[in-house]
Amino acid sequence: PDTLELLRGYFGRRVTLVCAPAGYGKTTVVVEAIRRLGVCTVWYKLDVLDQDPVALIASLVEATARLYEGFGQTIRDRLANAHDVPYPIEQMVAEFVAEAGEVLTSDVHVVLDDYHEAADSEPLNATLDYLVANLPTTVRFIVLSRYEPAFGISKLRLDGELGVVGVEQLRFGPEEV
Repeated sequence: PDTLELLRGYFGRRVTLVCAPAGYGKTTVVVEAIRRLGVCTVWYKLDVLDQDPVALIASLVEATARLYEGFGQTIRDRLANAHDVPYPIEQMVAEFVAEAGEVLTSDVHVVLDDYHEAADSEPLNATLDYLVANLPTTVRFIVLSRYEPAFGISKLRLDGELGVVGVEQLRFGPEEV
């Protein structure tokens, strides 16, 4: 219950980080909090292929289109023809942000599960920095990871826009066991 209340408060911030080693129930607690709080989410589980930010944006387009039909069609079309006409990642990300600004007018949380699987990628982290800084304020992030992210969370922390749930909040106390 304490962790649920903590997440309730953090879900209003730009980024909520749930950070703990394997087996602490990061995914379980976030799924349950989302269910109980009725939070609208776009869920994406990262893997090693997401070190390429094109894969991340393409996947976020598909995940967002499940909630908002037709979202990202321009990006999909451009990707389908990328072998003929180059599609720079900077342009792709800017188009994603622009469309999100038009379509995502109510609160939606982008869950990035298993961020640690692709965390070593500088291009991925630069893309996430851009998304966090430029997506509309209706879009918030929930990042689940075994390690603290390499994208820019320091400024978010200083601005009070970062909520962190760590080992201490996820560990069961005697009464919970």
